[in-house]
Amino acid sequence: MGDVRTCMSLPLAAVFEAGKLLLHRVFRSSEGTRILKDGLWVLASSFIVAAAGLVSIRVFTELAPKDIFGEANLFLGVLALGASTFISPITSAQLRFHGEYDLGGRSLWFTHEISRLTLAASLLLGVLLVMGIMSWGMFRGRLVETSIVFFLVILLLVNAQRNLRISRLNAERRQVQYAVWSAAEAVLIAACTALALWSWTSVGGFLLGQVSGMAIALGIFGWLLYPGHREQKIAETSAVEDRKLFMRKLLAYGLPFIPMSMMTWASNLGDRYILAGMVDSAAVGQYVAVFAIASRPVLMIASVLNDNLRPVMFDAVNASSTAKTSLVFRGWIAVTLVVGSGILLGYWIAGDWIIQLLLASEYRQGAFSIMMWVVFGYVVYSLILVFENRLLALEQSRRLILPQFAGAVVNVLLSIILIPKTGIVGAAQANAASFCAQLGVTALVLVIVLNKHKSQSQPI
Repeated sequence: MGDVRTCMSLPLAAVFEAGKLLLHRVFRSSEGTRILKDGLWVLASSFIVAAAGLVSIRVFTELAPKDIFGEANLFLGVLALGASTFISPITSAQLRFHGEYDLGGRSLWFTHEISRLTLAASLLLGVLLVMGIMSWGMFRGRLVETSIVFFLVILLLVNAQRNLRISRLNAERRQVQYAVWSAAEAVLIAACTALALWSWTSVGGFLLGQVSGMAIALGIFGWLLYPGHREQKIAETSAVEDRKLFMRKLLAYGLPFIPMSMMTWASNLGDRYILAGMVDSAAVGQYVAVFAIASRPVLMIASVLNDNLRPVMFDAVNASSTAKTSLVFRGWIAVTLVVGSGILLGYWIAGDWIIQLLLASEYRQGAFSIMMWVVFGYVVYSLILVFENRLLALEQSRRLILPQFAGAVVNVLLSIILIPKTGIVGAAQANAASFCAQLGVTALVLVIVLNKHKSQSQPI
């Protein structure tokens, strides 16, 4: 059994040996060939997504002053909190259980139920979002522009449908369609946002570009070119019984994602709001711009590994294949360590050149220190994803609450302490420290869970 304690106690060479074994298996099996082929598509897509994002940062920082860029991203952060709290638990359950229902010939019914819940959650969140923004505007004595509220609600609804449809592609391991959609969407969002900022330099213009690009991609890949479902079997149970079982599974697996999402948001984005409160939105604009160019390459690699290896790990657990599960887990850790270290070294060597290339002059002051802390933090975050997916494969989503709580607390407390002392760099330091705390607690939780499964002789 390849548990996390073994991976942590053995020399790193043993972990890397597992990575070599994983690559050997890839080249010697039809399953491995598919993983490799899909991985290349996702890698190409992720490269395009990252390139579009990096180029767009230069364009956006040239077109938008720091205060507009910062305020727009603060609104998007609020939207991200709402979506992750209300909608992500549903799509997370979709990713986990779609394969199970698909094997039983029930994927069409399952997708219909997920769609129904996603729509209801989106509408509820839209109402709460409007009420919250209006209340906040009245509290501060300056109402938010109607166009901003409108674009945020539309972006919420479009993004919910996008996540619903693209998650099904990922769950069914249709990585080619998934990759093409992701790449085209990134280019469309970048182009539409640049055009909108050029013609309307405002927070509303930024949001208009975001929603336009995403909506065009959804129309093309989520409707016109979207694949149908495989042949479905006739249900052997009634719709009422099906729905009861479905809701029990969804609630047991999905509900823990609500507090987890809030804490993840606090860990990842909480420092931005503390920075806005202690400094201003212009400081947030500079932080977000540097943050984006530092984190994107790391997230690109993490996304490729996650999108390709998560379905394989889940399938291995569903098939009670302990050896394959252990192999994927160890190999995932090894590749993440090697690639993450390479990216960190690359930014240290070429950081100043990257800043000159990708940031407008207004955004460059102190950027190198911010960038290095962000890169380090996201290499750690990439490792967190591996351990989290190992727990999710065991349907232990509730176990992620404690690690994410630890990360959130560390980020908020250190942001309050460090930002007054070192400004924007302090926010980056707090963010990196929160990821380190979260990784340590997640690894400890996984050790406990795996030991419990071993003592009960359950397949893992």
